[in-house]
Amino acid sequence: MQLDEELQALGFNRKQINAAIGNIIGRMVQPGSELSTHQWLQEKSALGEFLKYDYAQQSLFALYRASDLLW
Repeated sequence: MQLDEELQALGFNRKQINAAIGNIIGRMVQPGSELSTHQWLQEKSALGEFLKYDYAQQSLFALYRASDLLW
């Protein structure tokens, strides 16, 4: 199973899955807070192009919520 399938099986919706994947990859590539991960996803990352998701439109709150759900 792939990560997105695992998260979906845990009850994450599509928006939460993309936020969680952004959080996980962002923290692996450039460790930091949700705020720094949010900035990285919006300004320096091409992750959204790979996932076909617009991280520029994602709120910081979505990353906080995804962190809570992952915890």
